[in-house]
Amino acid sequence: MRKNQYNQADGNQGGTRNGIAGSAADVVLTTMTANDGIDSKIWIGDSGASCHYCNSEEGLHNYTTILEEITVGNGNKMLAKKVGSLRCMVQQKNGEKFVIVLKDVKFVPELWVNLFSISKALKNGFNLGNEDVVMKLMKGNTTLYFDRMLKTKNGFVSGIKLLPILGNNIAATAVEADKVKPKFKININNLHKILGHCGEVATRMTGKSFGYDVVGDYMTCEACSVAKARQKNINKDWKGGSITPGERLYADISSIKGESYGGLKFWALVVDDYSGYCWSYFLKRKSDLTSTLIGLLDELKTVNKTVKFLRLDDAGENFALEKACKQHHLGLQFEFSGPRTPQRNGMVERKFRNLY
Repeated sequence: MRKNQYNQADGNQGGTRNGIAGSAADVVLTTMTANDGIDSKIWIGDSGASCHYCNSEEGLHNYTTILEEITVGNGNKMLAKKVGSLRCMVQQKNGEKFVIVLKDVKFVPELWVNLFSISKALKNGFNLGNEDVVMKLMKGNTTLYFDRMLKTKNGFVSGIKLLPILGNNIAATAVEADKVKPKFKININNLHKILGHCGEVATRMTGKSFGYDVVGDYMTCEACSVAKARQKNINKDWKGGSITPGERLYADISSIKGESYGGLKFWALVVDDYSGYCWSYFLKRKSDLTSTLIGLLDELKTVNKTVKFLRLDDAGENFALEKACKQHHLGLQFEFSGPRTPQRNGMVERKFRNLY
């Protein structure tokens, strides 16, 4: 603010008096009095004020101590003791909230109202408009509504509610020199994915630090659940196998790199749990396993070896085998190993390796 401006009261250029700089702030409507009971957080929009004025140093930062004489509209003279920046949370009547930083705010303890300089906002690129009786300042996607109507003796004045923010407890990124940034809402689950699937607390704090209003309930993330899942423990102690020959068989199929002259390219291997005895079959198709194994089971019956358990992985051809065995009433109990658990069918898996 210029320290030597024209004084509104007498039209003469202000000088100094007793070492105090004089300035004419064309401020404070004479119809407003200290007894009007104005909310201390309301800032009156004043087109005559050359800069912003506050009557509390709450939230004022980066300030400089000054001693300037301010002449107000009713002729009274007051002293401005500090000038600095003020972080504020704008609280509109429609519930919208966002943060602004006012520059060149002068602290005048004797002032009975806070004054928002309309002319300073216009110099900073804002446009002035109105919606009915509500005055508004517009710049880009930002609109400041002076939606607090305060009655005076002869009408009313417009104000805006600004809550000072103390320290670094800012709910959104502040902008400089009356440049206002709205607070955008973002769903916490979307932000969780954007930030690389971090935890709920870190997601909310990060969103808040970037000026977002993080909304919604934190839901269980399927991708996180899969990533954190662990394979079920495998018993490392040998509990002993079957004590009866032919009681439990292990079966599996391995693909062969080449192909025989007869067009066979799959190797089916069956291992007896008790003896480790192996049967090898070579197949054209994986689906041929059904007829092959049913033939083996029938053959074992002829030598009084009844198979009670059959261990396989969960491949599609093995489910087809189970269905066929039920249709033939073979009375087999199928034991399917889960996905990605070859150790559960380890006997036949290792036999492949050894025989190769």
